[in-house]
Amino acid sequence: MLEARLRKNLDTTLLFCALATAVFGLVALYSVTRDSPTRGYAKQAIVCLLGLAAMVGAAWVDPARFTRWARGIYLATLGMLALVLLFGAGAKGATRWIPILGFQFQPSEFAKLGIVICLAVFLTRRIESIREPGTVLSSLAYIAVPLLLIFLQPDLGTSLLIAASGFYVMFFAGLSWRIIAGLGALGAKSGVRGGLCG
Repeated sequence: MLEARLRKNLDTTLLFCALATAVFGLVALYSVTRDSPTRGYAKQAIVCLLGLAAMVGAAWVDPARFTRWARGIYLATLGMLALVLLFGAGAKGATRWIPILGFQFQPSEFAKLGIVICLAVFLTRRIESIREPGTVLSSLAYIAVPLLLIFLQPDLGTSLLIAASGFYVMFFAGLSWRIIAGLGALGAKSGVRGGLCG
């Protein structure tokens, strides 16, 4: 049963592209760090293997389970993002990583996927009221909390990417693109004002 689910859920094209990209990156990294005592390519190879294992593991999971896990995923994401601000390692004026066993763990990378999954589940349960102001505002609040935590790291690029992903989810859930465009324009205006005031 697990093998059948794996064949069904695992995107072989995506897997091949990910493997090809990883191999290319490892070869490039090896060429510039092979004489370095730290041997960065070895650590990167371990990370690639862990990522591959996580990808295969995720394909094994029944997608319906994410519906039951959505609240836990959302709270865990917020918790990890908060830990970055409290105990994260800083570099070049930004604090985005948590050091774990010699590796740098970046929770905002997981937030990119986690927030999209959780928002999709949230809106699926409110699909009949997607155009109502209460649902729209709740959706924005759902996105705003992790966005604020990421923005404080600071990581504007990831913040914008998650905001855009959230708007895409809202659009495919049935929210009018006019409303989304208006919300985007309002957010951009607020961001510009905040930058000027800062």
